[in-house]
Amino acid sequence: MWIADGDWSLQAKASRRAALMQFYRYLVRTGMMQNNPVETVPGIRRPRPIAKQPAPEEAVMQGLVSADTEARLMVQLCSQVGLRREEISKVAASDIVAYGDGYALCVHGKGGKDRIVPISALLARDIQAKANGGWLFPGKGERCWLFPGKYKGHCCVDHVYRVIKRATGWATHSFRRRFGRISYEVSGNNPRAFQELLGHDSPATTQSSILVPSADLREITEKSPITIIT
Repeated sequence: MWIADGDWSLQAKASRRAALMQFYRYLVRTGMMQNNPVETVPGIRRPRPIAKQPAPEEAVMQGLVSADTEARLMVQLCSQVGLRREEISKVAASDIVAYGDGYALCVHGKGGKDRIVPISALLARDIQAKANGGWLFPGKGERCWLFPGKYKGHCCVDHVYRVIKRATGWATHSFRRRFGRISYEVSGNNPRAFQELLGHDSPATTQSSILVPSADLREITEKSPITIIT
């Protein structure tokens, strides 16, 4: 059968089954077929993804003390604000907004969905100072005629990845996972707050991002009551 052919991953097989299911449902709905043959095909069970390791604190500190101002700000944005590399590339001075008695960053997320993430006054000041009314990380292409001295457009996502990896030795998303781990703990293990800060559409994505350290699991089992069965 087409679903099982080839050395496909479980994700690919599940996608194939879903595509066939929708196709035959359409045929049944339009009267071109009476039955959907895919209905009898068992679903593809996919193992729950295991959360990957967040960046260690040593890598965070290495980025924060970098002599490269661009690298320092990028590491702050992914490790302390939880931004994706695409979101980092789009930060502009105009994204700093008032938030209560402090500041927040308007993050331009996936699918054109914006979210507001509180940031420190120090980070807000550093962003405004470097962005100077324009993009925080401008592209290196054509200069903008409308604003002399400013580059036209923001940098690409690959540039963000390269700068962070070069400064810390770790990938951008590992710092986002570090932010997720800390924000989950600080929020009192509130997955809804965690989901809002990271801009996840699905709670399942949020759950897969939470890495539970083995030390925490050991502490739970050691504190659990022991029942002796006789």
